[in-house]
Amino acid sequence: DASIPQCSGNYAGFYCPTAQTPPPPAATMSGMQSGTPVISVPFSVANADTLLSSNYAAFNDLAGTNGSGLSGDFDWGLPFFYGRNVYFGLYDPSAPAGTTPYYAY
Repeated sequence: DASIPQCSGNYAGFYCPTAQTPPPPAATMSGMQSGTPVISVPFSVANADTLLSSNYAAFNDLAGTNGSGLSGDFDWGLPFFYGRNVYFGLYDPSAPAGTTPYYAY
């Protein structure tokens, strides 16, 4: 997101906003099948310089560019799933939730 300042130096590639300004950023998610609802998912982006200078090892608001160069590409990363139930279906075409592989949260 070009509206969020990026860090420089050791944390280049991460975002370093000076403050979270309302409204918080949001990403749009939709399913692969037609007719699935489109939802907007808000999230927080904190200053990477501040976060990575702390003594903590995991953050739910650390964000950065994903380096793919694709417009509209978005990588939630593991912290997005903190506190959510995550389900995977692999190698069983007769799974109760549908054709595998799939993941859901």
